Amino acid sequence: MLILICGGSGSGKSEFAEQYAVQLAAGCEKYYIATMAAGDDESLWRIKRHRERRGDDFITLERGRDVGALLDEIKEGSVCLLECLGNLVANEMFGHGGIMTDAKTVADKVCAEVEALDQRAGHLIVVSNDIFSDVPVTMGDTSYDNKSSDHENHKDHDDHDDSTYEYVKTMGMINRRLAKSADEVIESVCGKTIYHKGKIFKEKMDETQKENECKFILVIGGACQGKHEFVMEKFKAEEHGVIFDHLEKYVISHMDDEEGLYDDIIAAALKHSGCIIIGDEVGCGIVPMDEKMRRFRDVYGRLMVRLAKRASQVWRVYCGIGERID
Repeated sequence: MLILICGGSGSGKSEFAEQYAVQLAAGCEKYYIATMAAGDDESLWRIKRHRERRGDDFITLERGRDVGALLDEIKEGSVCLLECLGNLVANEMFGHGGIMTDAKTVADKVCAEVEALDQRAGHLIVVSNDIFSDVPVTMGDTSYDNKSSDHENHKDHDDHDDSTYEYVKTMGMINRRLAKSADEVIESVCGKTIYHKGKIFKEKMDETQKENECKFILVIGGACQGKHEFVMEKFKAEEHGVIFDHLEKYVISHMDDEEGLYDDIIAAALKHSGCIIIGDEVGCGIVPMDEKMRRFRDVYGRLMVRLAKRASQVWRVYCGIGERID
């Protein structure tokens, strides 16, 4: 059984994948195929955080390339979690002495090896990255109650070289091929799961989580997707109370205190019962070269996951169309 889980940076996809793997295992062996090559302090920190979260329940197999070579190390009928496809593809494309391997060659190789792992394991969960919406956060007004529309304060952005676009193309090819053959395709958005294919896996919300809900609505979506207009029309927002718009701009100016940032937003939501929080999705794009922007995506992603858990409703707007995803 092949399960493809996709999502942007900080979307909650990894944690969900780990929880799903534990549920599927039911006593059998669980393998964690780690594809990140530790090249700097940031990558070492990410690896440490993932290890601490999953604990000792998984047998960890580190393999930056050639994951098909792991077949003999994996017990038949086991559960395997491959984390993540983005690192694996980057290593296959650019990890051969600096000479870039072409998209089709990499796509054919990775898909063949993933399919072989799927045949070996009872369940194979593949975590992949949504890197296909690459709009930078703006650095303008940092207040998060400005009621500005989606199209304001955004600028055109085209600063990736040819090799980056080749990488994006390769990821798209692989995601499509794996999704076609997968038994389940699941997208993670702010910690919420959207099921695009296969049987729905969803745990019931317990009473504790229900008690922790706040009476605010979270609206998310890419830049220029019509979030503000959707809110005004759907919720008659001019009569609805305070709107916290462009949350991402507030976060980037206050991200040094992540816990304080979350507490402030929740406090504001509790103070203005029934309010609406609007924020751009910023994790679905190429990982930025700038360290501050990489950290912002992580902080913002974790924040949105936490807010989505507390919200009474979560809506996602795409091309002006709102879809409730909670």
